[in-house]
Amino acid sequence: MSTEVDTNAPLKSTLDKVWSFIVENGETILTDLTTELILVVVGLFFLALRWVHKKRLAQNPAPREQLPPVVDDEELMDQFVSETMNRSVQLSFGLALTPPEGSHNEGAPEITLDQIWTPLRVADSQVRAEKTGTHENMAEGDQGIPLEPFLYESEDDLIVLGEPGSGKSTSLAATAYHFSSDWSSIGDKIAIWVTLASVRESDDLDEVGLLLSGVPEIGFLAKKFGTESSLSLKSELRKAISSGSAILLLDGLDEVKEFRLDAVKKAITFIKRKHRTSKVIVTCRAFDYRQQIPNRKLPFEHELELLPYDSEQQQSYVESWYSAAVSSGRLTVDEASPLCAALIVELKTPDVGELGASPLLLALLTMIHSEEAKLPDSRAVLCDKAVEYMLADAAKWRFREAGQQTTATPPVISLAIDVAHAIHVSEEDLDGASPSGISSREVLNFARKICEQMKDAEPTRNIPSAENLAKRLLNSHGLLVETSEDTYEFSHRSFQEFLAGQYYAAGAHDEEALNYAAKLHWREPFRLLASFAGHEGNNLYYVVSLITRLVRTENVSHDFILRTLLGAEMLAEIGKRRLALHKYERVYGEPISGNVGETGLWGIAAEILHDQVEDEKMSLAERDRAGVILGQLGDPRIISPNGESIFENAVPIQGGLRKIGTDRLDPADLRKTGGFLGGIRMVQLPDFKISRYPITNHEFGTFIEDGGYQNPEFWNGRLAKGWMQGTDSVLDELRSHWIETLHLHHEKEINAGEISLEDTEREASQRIAPRNLPYYWNDRRFSAANQPVVGINFWEAKAYCAWATENARTRGWINEYECVALPTEFEWEAASRPIDDDRIFPWGDNWDESKAHVRTNLLNLRQPTPVGVYLENWDGGPCEMAGNVWEWTDSLFVDFDETLDAERQNDDSLEQRVVRGSSWQNNPIVAACGARAVDRSYNLFYDVGFRVIIRV
Repeated sequence: MSTEVDTNAPLKSTLDKVWSFIVENGETILTDLTTELILVVVGLFFLALRWVHKKRLAQNPAPREQLPPVVDDEELMDQFVSETMNRSVQLSFGLALTPPEGSHNEGAPEITLDQIWTPLRVADSQVRAEKTGTHENMAEGDQGIPLEPFLYESEDDLIVLGEPGSGKSTSLAATAYHFSSDWSSIGDKIAIWVTLASVRESDDLDEVGLLLSGVPEIGFLAKKFGTESSLSLKSELRKAISSGSAILLLDGLDEVKEFRLDAVKKAITFIKRKHRTSKVIVTCRAFDYRQQIPNRKLPFEHELELLPYDSEQQQSYVESWYSAAVSSGRLTVDEASPLCAALIVELKTPDVGELGASPLLLALLTMIHSEEAKLPDSRAVLCDKAVEYMLADAAKWRFREAGQQTTATPPVISLAIDVAHAIHVSEEDLDGASPSGISSREVLNFARKICEQMKDAEPTRNIPSAENLAKRLLNSHGLLVETSEDTYEFSHRSFQEFLAGQYYAAGAHDEEALNYAAKLHWREPFRLLASFAGHEGNNLYYVVSLITRLVRTENVSHDFILRTLLGAEMLAEIGKRRLALHKYERVYGEPISGNVGETGLWGIAAEILHDQVEDEKMSLAERDRAGVILGQLGDPRIISPNGESIFENAVPIQGGLRKIGTDRLDPADLRKTGGFLGGIRMVQLPDFKISRYPITNHEFGTFIEDGGYQNPEFWNGRLAKGWMQGTDSVLDELRSHWIETLHLHHEKEINAGEISLEDTEREASQRIAPRNLPYYWNDRRFSAANQPVVGINFWEAKAYCAWATENARTRGWINEYECVALPTEFEWEAASRPIDDDRIFPWGDNWDESKAHVRTNLLNLRQPTPVGVYLENWDGGPCEMAGNVWEWTDSLFVDFDETLDAERQNDDSLEQRVVRGSSWQNNPIVAACGARAVDRSYNLFYDVGFRVIIRV
């Protein structure tokens, strides 16, 4: 429908009014014939004018005001799917635009996500939950499981966790595209992609309406087709949800404001319960999901954690990126090929490869390398470079005309910082008044303020106009995106957080920074601020001063503890190397008594964290955070000045007649999870000491640095020496034993084709091969200094003990009659509980999830925690005798019968050995004091370590 609007209406109205006046008042004003003749002439004149006006209108129809076209529900849904598909394939930044009209390669195809997206892999919580045995059965694939089947084929509701830049949102984009493409062709499930940070509460919205308020396509189509069509669209989407023909993609649970979090969780839970046949996928940052305050946990049984890109995935992405650049005409083949090859080589180096493990950072690395042929050295510098390019007149990786700048000017960067800071502050608005994002008017106001400040500072100098400054930011090459009508947000949260942190870089807002430092919402901006400090001399002095104020205070409140954690994290982000480069050795030098400056700040932060990591008043998540940072700063618990930490921390265990074994566990329950019982007996044990913690990477590293792998004196027995020296006959014996025992334990799976014998033989050769480092030594999941060492076999643990004994005797820490050794399983069990107690678990009879790091752990971790996070298991006892890592013992797997005692220890046996304690990868029941599990001497896994005893 449409209505005609006459643009000549004012003239027509005037003529009509005059004519009416004449007609109505003619008799009173006409007094004679002459006046009447004049009246007739005037009337004819006005009639002529009206005739001319109608004639002109007929020849030139007036423009019409367009009302929204009428569309039916089917067309509305088609439009919705089309908009969702368009949003999902558009890259937020980088190679996202088609070549401009008139350019040398006009008409080249637009580059979309599906051309360069490299699929991710995940760790699946259900793999661990459904696993019935211990690690002994088969090692889980180190590289996880492909993500796509979970997103496209599984009917399970999913929570997808990941670090910043790990590909959470992009995975949802790929999912939205997949289902939108299918819906367009076969009418399958419709993808409803919700930005959770944008949802709005109101009295007239139910749970479904709350979530639909965060769908930008609905607002766009309301503007295009009118409010009534919008209501019809929402009704159709509700029908799809209730009928099970929808897939709800709920992006960014970590970005939901705290005051709105309960309502959002309630809405998600409602849909999950009420509309079970519609699939729900929620993304959240892993760190935020682990925190207890605010609690973002959802009642989802199936969690996926995105794994970093490995080297093969990194290479695949880079090759796809350069292929897309060539196909679009951005680069020629001759330009792209050497750049592509050079970047792939760079990514094989540890530092660059670690950056490239993040999908976001890999995208930035690739774009920046394509222009500069060199790479930044930190994630913050990557963000800075990308922001500069995206705020330039023409981005470097896109087309540009002569004279256009390819890096941003300081005023526009300052504007971006102000806008990012304002958005980040508004996300914490507790009354809900501030929406997500920012309007063009607000951007212009910030630009005016900057221009006014510049003018006040230098009145005679030319400055850019506020309008041009705002336009440059709003029309950035992918930095800001319009998410709804006149609402702009940053294309990736990492850019917002980097820029929001830069607001505090020059020290002009210290008090405000101190107030925000205790809030988890500001953790990432401050970490990125520190990561960037010192780059080309940038603001390191101010950032170190801020850290000093965060760490050095007499306050002992909980907020102080959180600020200290942040300050220590910021120090670790800067790192000793950069501090030394800029002559800040005083920061990590020895503290000076009474000094309130930054002298010794590094050590002071470490000492404060040392107190926090085993403080029972801290939450489990906070203790883990403290432990992780402590591992980066240098953990005083394991790095004592004289290297005596194992002996200083050792826990004395009283000997005597001890009861070993238990009848309080169900053997059938144990067998289901790969555990066993050995019976019950009384064993006479001497007094001994046991290390408070499992042996850490730092402690094992001293063995490596001291040539422990090369010294045959530490390798006792034919098999140990033969393995260490790579003797062919020994390696062949070990490989044969691996294959034989695989048949013994997995004949059914091999016959069914579930386990490939060829793959197993290849795995055996790889894992049995001699090494001079633990198998997972360079895997960042397992390489923190204060994590338990993993990826070692029985012989490596024994060699460490032999080396530690010689080292301790040489230094006078033990006498010639004392030694460092692996505990027998009897000694291990005696140390796991108080002497006069028959408790099931080290802390008591009842299972307590907060006391042991097992596969059902409260923190959703998929690696060992730093030692001591789970506190001592009994008053005055060792830490983590239950969970974290399995621990080698010096006992073969035989029953507890006294007649078998002579067979319990034999370094040259390939029979199964006892491991104790369960692990982060295994079940609670095998964490019981009396539970046993088995391994073979040559086996290694990422959840098997050891602790030592000192026999006196």
